[in-house]
Amino acid sequence: MKKWNEERMIKTIKNFLKSFYLKLIVFFLMFTVIGTGKVYADEVYPCEAITIDQSNCGEFLNVTINKLIEDGVKDIFIKAGNYKLNNMINIDKPNVNLIGEDKNCTKLIQTNPNSDSIGVHKVSNVIVENLTIDNSANGNSAFSEGNSNNVMLENCILYGQDTNNFTVYFAGKDYPTSISENPVKGLENNDLDNGNQMINNTIYSKFTGDGVSFSCQSNGSVINNKVYGTRIAMYICSNCAALNNTIENSSSNGINISIPSVNDVISGNTIENSQTSAIAVSAEKEYPVPQSYYGNNITISNNNIKNSNYMGIEVKQLAKSYISNNNIDTTLNNGIYLLLTDGLTVDRNNIINSGNSKNKKNLWGWDENLNSGLFMDYSVKNSVVANNIIRNKEFSCPFGIKEQKDNLNTQNSVINNYILGKFTYPILLVDNTNAEVNNHIEP
Repeated sequence: MKKWNEERMIKTIKNFLKSFYLKLIVFFLMFTVIGTGKVYADEVYPCEAITIDQSNCGEFLNVTINKLIEDGVKDIFIKAGNYKLNNMINIDKPNVNLIGEDKNCTKLIQTNPNSDSIGVHKVSNVIVENLTIDNSANGNSAFSEGNSNNVMLENCILYGQDTNNFTVYFAGKDYPTSISENPVKGLENNDLDNGNQMINNTIYSKFTGDGVSFSCQSNGSVINNKVYGTRIAMYICSNCAALNNTIENSSSNGINISIPSVNDVISGNTIENSQTSAIAVSAEKEYPVPQSYYGNNITISNNNIKNSNYMGIEVKQLAKSYISNNNIDTTLNNGIYLLLTDGLTVDRNNIINSGNSKNKKNLWGWDENLNSGLFMDYSVKNSVVANNIIRNKEFSCPFGIKEQKDNLNTQNSVINNYILGKFTYPILLVDNTNAEVNNHIEP
């Protein structure tokens, strides 16, 4: 009995020490990661990762990394330092993870004026993370994707060209495919790239086009990114989301959604000082669709818009969709603009100080006499405008809510809206509007 008790005691002590040392190691690793804000190769990939630093990177980093990928290496960790590229890092094998030590200190600098910096093409399950990718002096896109699924671009800083190039380009399929001849048919056939994500990145560009192009994607997401000087374009997407991004000082829109698109969500974004409409929905131009072709089930909600130099939210060719709970503060022309829409719900938006073009320069030639908090222009049908608060306290605006006459606007309901402040005509609707009920007007 005594021997058995001794054996049990020894076993108990061993288990205690094993548990204690395991907890100590976990605590040390947590303290190291939290204290430095860095990611180390042996923490992420204890055995498999190949580590690159200044001693083994070669003259041009892309040559070294492309050789590793060709040899079947899946996990590549790049230590802090400045690395030159003279061509593209070509990720053409699946399940590759390209991870930097610190996004502020692991810098890839493109020297070739005709090359992307990192390209992910015709593969799946790729992660690119914790890097600065600098194409400001040379290069095309800092990051590009095409014909690939489950690609993650995360926690990177990307510098793009000011003219003619996407900084980040999720390109989608290379049409024509065996299934679809062009992107419009690709959406109709569900022939799109799937599951790609762009999360927690910072992008710098002054490109008036699509500095960030998220094109021909399904079930993808653009989340928590900070974009300076350019816009996010969601081009022909299905079941995609742009959430909680910050876009400042865009030389065009803040977020642009191309039609056809279906089941997309634009929510929680902050857009300030956009040169044109902060959020715009319109038909794409390269593969034009007729005016009768509408996007469906697009939700634009809980966005914060300030100082837009055209419209706050500009919507064309959209049906069965929702514009809700947005805060729109100070637009040159209209807070919300509707054209060629059917079955929209526009509710609970807070629209402040619309029509500022009379106090500032009217940049886009819009007729200032039509400035409105909410403007229904042409062929707006079967829509509900309800529970919105439209206020102009600082300066006067011609209309609170305006529905243009003789423009096929019909069967719209305007219910329980609050129009407060300096409007020449708080509400002006056409005769065949279905309902104008319980709206509140205060000077």
